[in-house]
Amino acid sequence: MKIKIDQASFLAAISDCATVADVKSAFPWGSCVVLDACGGSLTCRASNSLQSVARTVKGVDGLKMGAVMVNAKDIAQRVAALDAGPVHVEELTECDQCRRGPTRFGRCETRR
Repeated sequence: MKIKIDQASFLAAISDCATVADVKSAFPWGSCVVLDACGGSLTCRASNSLQSVARTVKGVDGLKMGAVMVNAKDIAQRVAALDAGPVHVEELTECDQCRRGPTRFGRCETRR
């Protein structure tokens, strides 16, 4: 996934989803938001055992379609700290340090 999106729109969508994601979830995906880029829009989704939220932002420059799951609270804080304007979001598919490629956990095994 590789997109370019307005910071304010991205933050609004992620913040809505972050309110549903549960940091204390027994499941790793319970504290995450799914970012799904397709057809010029970005859909952010999160759910817990009681409710789910999905927000779609139109007018996204989709350079490469795809989906990724990230920690909701973490990405909301990072996007809030950015300057207003366009934000580039890109899924890294390969570790720059070891060049082994993605693992089943989506991160380099040597960086634990």
